[in-house]
Amino acid sequence: MASIKKTIDVLNGIYGPLQERAVRIASTLGRLGADVDWGYFGGHTVDLDGEQVFEAFPIPVLTVKDVCDIGVDIGGCFIEGKLHADELARADLSRLRDYRFYIYGAEDYLLTLFDSADAPVSEIPSIIAASGEKEFFVCISFDDIPRVNDVVEVCAILRELGTHILLAPDDESLECEASEGGEE
Repeated sequence: MASIKKTIDVLNGIYGPLQERAVRIASTLGRLGADVDWGYFGGHTVDLDGEQVFEAFPIPVLTVKDVCDIGVDIGGCFIEGKLHADELARADLSRLRDYRFYIYGAEDYLLTLFDSADAPVSEIPSIIAASGEKEFFVCISFDDIPRVNDVVEVCAILRELGTHILLAPDDESLECEASEGGEE
């Protein structure tokens, strides 16, 4: 039983701060009018020094309805929303210039197609065309614990860009639009 108690203490030491951050982000976004739900989900892949590392363990993931998901990870955070190829081609991603962001395909999600640290946003249209993907994720990555204000700002930008999180809108019954919730 002592080893179980030790394991619980270790997990509480990891998950306690993650939950506190998730609650702080959710309550702030909620006060600003966003419709936020959250839970614990596993199966994420993170890039650690160029290596894709699978995380089987669950982390808090907040969903800002119809806009984006926010993953509160160990030592960092990611915010991602999905755009169709034509939406991505029209999107003004220079609005994310203060943040490091990635673009990857919805089908081949382990392949980073664009990294804002390595290429200018002007290259995005040619990357979209060459990829063959129909939908893309725009993922803003924080390598450390972000300020809640930064999370709020990124969510507002993604909402304005029209990102979504549900299935492809070519199925009209599942079509979603950017949420009107939340303030800037």
